[in-house]
Amino acid sequence: SYLGQDRPDIQYAHKKACRNMAHPRAGDWQRITAIARYLRGRPRLTWWFRNQSEPDGLVAMTDSDWGGQVRTARSTSGGVLMHGGHVIKTWSATQKHITLSSGEAELMGMAKGATEAIGLSQMCEEWGRTRQVEVRTDSSAGIGTVHRAGNGRLRHVKINDLWLQERVQEGVVCVTKVAGDKNVADMLTKDATKAVRESLLQDLPFSFDVKQSEKQLQIHYLAVAGQKTHHHRSQHLGSSRRRPGPGKRTGQKAAGCERSDQVRGRKAATDGRRM
Repeated sequence: SYLGQDRPDIQYAHKKACRNMAHPRAGDWQRITAIARYLRGRPRLTWWFRNQSEPDGLVAMTDSDWGGQVRTARSTSGGVLMHGGHVIKTWSATQKHITLSSGEAELMGMAKGATEAIGLSQMCEEWGRTRQVEVRTDSSAGIGTVHRAGNGRLRHVKINDLWLQERVQEGVVCVTKVAGDKNVADMLTKDATKAVRESLLQDLPFSFDVKQSEKQLQIHYLAVAGQKTHHHRSQHLGSSRRRPGPGKRTGQKAAGCERSDQVRGRKAATDGRRM
């Protein structure tokens, strides 16, 4: 699953393909071939980390679908963790439990983003830097849930899933709303079209470098061809050194025959003396 770690444009499709590796079907093969065709046109995605002033906080863009998994009826949480203009991490993960509403699924996605951002903020505190955590979502139901205390109408939601309410009340996490067409985490929760993916990636420090990819492939092919040529020459030189020439083999054979004649002559002389 290393391929989807730094390619958010295929992370959702990659996750679905990996989930069925134990028992693949014909549809899984079609999904893999579709990913391969896409990567053929977009072989290289560059992450840019440009110089920036020190940001004040961490932003987690979160989103979730509802029951997108056909077999298990589970939802998918997607998110993008940013530090200023830099993308630190992206994820597309299947939720552990089946949710009974889209608001509950969005709440699970917000909790996932908050945990990632809080973990990074604690790391920054160890380095002497304090960072405010902000979670952005396009779900009004999820925002309403975290800004109140208790279950409310969500009687079926467990208490441990409402820990984000306490973090919001304490001021550790700030939850804000973002427009649905501006939520970059949307492409990590569903099979988005190529146009939607590229429009969302424009808001992130990513770029597709097709020419650079072609140049890297040419360098790779030249390096492989050079290695093959060097290996072939080494084998040729080694074989020529191991195999003696025809004249040398003839000389060795002649010297061996002379030594055999000398041994036979000495033996005959010894036998004549005895007689």
